[in-house]
Amino acid sequence: MSLYTPAMIREAHRVLAEYAYELRPVGQGYANRTLYVNVGDKTILEKPVDDIMKSTFTGGKGFGLWLLWNGIKEDTLWDSPENELVIAASGNRGKDGSGASLARRSKEKLVDAVNKRRGWTLDGEPPL
Repeated sequence: MSLYTPAMIREAHRVLAEYAYELRPVGQGYANRTLYVNVGDKTILEKPVDDIMKSTFTGGKGFGLWLLWNGIKEDTLWDSPENELVIAASGNRGKDGSGASLARRSKEKLVDAVNKRRGWTLDGEPPL
């Protein structure tokens, strides 16, 4: 078994894109922005998080559902190039992990996940 040093690993890889992340104050656990990386065209964008997103979906899994919902189309399949992969960290430790990785087959499955998170029935009705 061979051991790889950090220098060997760096030598074997090349930087495809870079992004200068600007540190800003964090308020009540929110940085109020997300980082979007398109691995196809190698673009990196910072996208704002609005109050609607924060009040509707909380934590890594909630934000992941919101980003995924807005990132895919009705006919997006699991193997479609435009499918989104969302990796979201969360401060809610001890609940369901410290973060979430999400990728969905279709918006129908995503709607089921959103409704389940809200405690709603599978047909989208709120509990009585």
